[in-house]
Amino acid sequence: FDFFKTGCYDKNREFILTSSPSMDILISSNLERLVYLCCGSDPKKNAALMAGLNREGKYEIDEDMRKKLDDFYGAYAGEDKVFETIKNLYEKTGYIIDTHTAVATAADLIYKAEGMDDNKSVIVSTASPYKFTRNVMKAIGKGDDDTDDFVLVDELSKLSGVKVPPAVEEIRNARILHDTVCEVSEMKEIVRKSLIQ
Repeated sequence: FDFFKTGCYDKNREFILTSSPSMDILISSNLERLVYLCCGSDPKKNAALMAGLNREGKYEIDEDMRKKLDDFYGAYAGEDKVFETIKNLYEKTGYIIDTHTAVATAADLIYKAEGMDDNKSVIVSTASPYKFTRNVMKAIGKGDDDTDDFVLVDELSKLSGVKVPPAVEEIRNARILHDTVCEVSEMKEIVRKSLIQ
């Protein structure tokens, strides 16, 4: 969001964990691809910006590059807004979206509320609600922290009318291969022991 508003990419910021983990990043490879296109696909210019990010933790694009970003709109949604968006869409349409799609949907609503345009939008989901079942079900008021994961999966299937994906179904009865629990201070030794077995 800040990058699209200022043209400055700064990884020297607080790392915040959210219900949309693919967005919880300090160095975005997808943004690097966009920056590459904005600098005219100039590998040296792009490499110099990325070197600045590695060296100083930030870089700033020039005015010509910023003009190329004018086709983009940046917005964000906090956790409350993500959960509210999932719930509202479900209550309005019966359709259940994942947390990442909720961020995109919330951003689209902000865009429209700002009067940017009134065209219809197509939002492409890149994740399944089954990947984030606990948060999705919590958002629509159908689960809590104590509910078994597969109870939530089954409830999601009933509510959405979408069959449980085979990959999720496979792990329902899969044998647990690793069940060691340890303190952070013990991790190095536990990993070392498991590698020499």
